[in-house]
Amino acid sequence: MVNSTQSEQLEQIAASHKEELDRLRSELETMSIHSVEKKVEELSSAHAVELENLRGELEASAVGEVERARTEAEQERTSAVEAVSNQLKESHAEEIERVK
Repeated sequence: MVNSTQSEQLEQIAASHKEELDRLRSELETMSIHSVEKKVEELSSAHAVELENLRGELEASAVGEVERARTEAEQERTSAVEAVSNQLKESHAEEIERVK
């Protein structure tokens, strides 16, 4: 049978265990919150780096596309100028032949 002293000791032990469990629970919650915050910060940082890399790739791609379009337009212009120049030369040669 349990006497009053033993009962008080058991109550004190139970209260002490409850306090320790509450402390551990609070500590675990704090650690979990800290871990989540740290992971969010890591992921945000990685996301920012990835976005910056993608932005750089997109800009490089756009610059490459502009250069390709510029080169193509220059080739088309050169080809058109050569065609007109050849037509003028042929026309001029024909005119010279008629005049002779």
